[in-house]
Amino acid sequence: MVIGRDTIPVHIINTYTQFPVSGYTPEVYINPAGSSTSKSIQAGIPVADGSGGFEFIDGNTGDGLGTLGTASSPTRTTQVMEISRQDLIDAYNTVATGSHKYFLAGYIGHNGDSASNFVWDMSSGIIVASSLTSGSGTVMESNNSRKNTQDNSGFSATSTTGLYSSFGTHTSGSGYYEAHLTYGGGRGGITFPSSGDSLTIRITASATVTKDGVDYDDTTAIHDLIVNFTA
Repeated sequence: MVIGRDTIPVHIINTYTQFPVSGYTPEVYINPAGSSTSKSIQAGIPVADGSGGFEFIDGNTGDGLGTLGTASSPTRTTQVMEISRQDLIDAYNTVATGSHKYFLAGYIGHNGDSASNFVWDMSSGIIVASSLTSGSGTVMESNNSRKNTQDNSGFSATSTTGLYSSFGTHTSGSGYYEAHLTYGGGRGGITFPSSGDSLTIRITASATVTKDGVDYDDTTAIHDLIVNFTA
């Protein structure tokens, strides 16, 4: 460009804007393993079965998924785990502990081309509902080294992994919590939840999902594990 006797250079900058993919809604979901699209968590509690094993989500030592569903406000998936009150009593009579832990394991899946920035949000408010005639749902800060790991699937009686790398060890300031059930009672004896009692643990996971070159940040999945106590 020339103005009078001076020449002023003009630079043209090429810009490219990537627009959202038409008809596409990004999604992340929690499932037991990367090969599965079932929207569920793997869960269990320690039981006194003679081999240091777990009672799993379907109410026995198998590893079923329980009853799956959905709910709104907020939009979330749900899953029912049944735990026998008698199993809690038997476990207490074996190890005499005043609480039990919930072992949780899962994988953050997605419907994009790829994903990154994985986060398991296990905040102090993970117990979102409780209807217990005795005892209470409690939380404890734990090691958060697996907070940003996509694949936290699987745990066993001899190697506790899942969402927690060192389950049952208090880690102050981590902001990453475990859910426990603390039994009621006192010097007069321990009391246990009654048949029909329930406790709900909320697991939240998020990631950046990439589809056709577009990044969808903080795509989030919410999953409620509803623990129902039976006779």
